[in-house]
Amino acid sequence: MEQLKEIITPALFTGMIRIATPLALAAIGGTICERSGIVNIALEGLILIGAFVSVVVSYFTGR
Repeated sequence: MEQLKEIITPALFTGMIRIATPLALAAIGGTICERSGIVNIALEGLILIGAFVSVVVSYFTGR
């Protein structure tokens, strides 16, 4: 039981929420697309393109 107390901390839960947020937003976007009748299977690709563009923009702007 002591080992679980060392592993399960508030930092673990905040990290889980921080990491799951982009996937949750993509899932919400996919749900909205499906409800409107448009099939969008490129949600994960859009996340990757957005991450790449943000890295390139931050590199060129110096921020």
